Amino acid sequence: MKGRTHLAITALVGGAYLFALYYSFVGALEGGMAATTTGLASGWKMAAGLVATLGAAWIGVLVGSLLPDADAEDALVFRKRVGGGYALKAAGLLTKWLAYKPVAWLGGRLWGKKWEGHRRLLHSLKGALLVFGFWLIGGLIMLGLFSAVSLSRLWLSFCLGLLFGFLLHVWEDSLTVAGVEWVKGVRLQGKIKTGYGGWRIWEREEGVLVLAFGMAVISLLASILGNENGFGGFLGFLAATSFFPLSWLLYARVPKLKKESKAERQRKMEARDSEEEMKEERYWSRLAEEGRKELEQRRL
Repeated sequence: MKGRTHLAITALVGGAYLFALYYSFVGALEGGMAATTTGLASGWKMAAGLVATLGAAWIGVLVGSLLPDADAEDALVFRKRVGGGYALKAAGLLTKWLAYKPVAWLGGRLWGKKWEGHRRLLHSLKGALLVFGFWLIGGLIMLGLFSAVSLSRLWLSFCLGLLFGFLLHVWEDSLTVAGVEWVKGVRLQGKIKTGYGGWRIWEREEGVLVLAFGMAVISLLASILGNENGFGGFLGFLAATSFFPLSWLLYARVPKLKKESKAERQRKMEARDSEEEMKEERYWSRLAEEGRKELEQRRL
């Protein structure tokens, strides 16, 4: 899928969950604020803390939705013109060079197979745990060095949101024809053809976006309705979670779990290697052409 599609789908689904979380706590906050004057001050303080915590998680979800593509040279996370600019690009570069590249290199040396490449290490369960641990531990160390341990709760919320956005990105790629190998030998594949522009909505990534938008709206309405009827954000959670089984039923291939043989897995890896090498060659050729044109314009 395209990076912007990932960002939009993850923002909608992640936002639905965060709204449900908000309405899970807002009833208790309103009760405390209405009780006494002391409760009013305490309630507003708790409300501010809740909004800050959910806001940190929201930012984490957006960042995490793009980090799995840090294994590709032309990924959206490396482009400054995306919302977040240099900060988002820095997050992508840190993930690529301090977490992904060293572990992929080490894994390739120890187990004798290539871990680098698009939809490999960073598109798996171990890749998600690697990136989550890198940002969580690295952030806590930095907070300790700068005596800002009081911000650790916000940082934990950011990292949990980042993990959710990361996993949701991998789930979305699992609905494409190429699929994703979550764990060794188990690949999830779907019907979506990346870049497909035909009329078949069940083969286009925009169909998942429409589904995510619908589930987000339903989840928001369910959260509001549940809050008014004493259910808090429970109904919103249910509506948001329905995105996963619905997207699987609509876009997954049968069989849903595909056990690959070693020879078949090796053949697919070699095919992906060849495709990635061609993409990288085109990428550097384009950069060289742009540099040549810029040089000619300067001479003129």
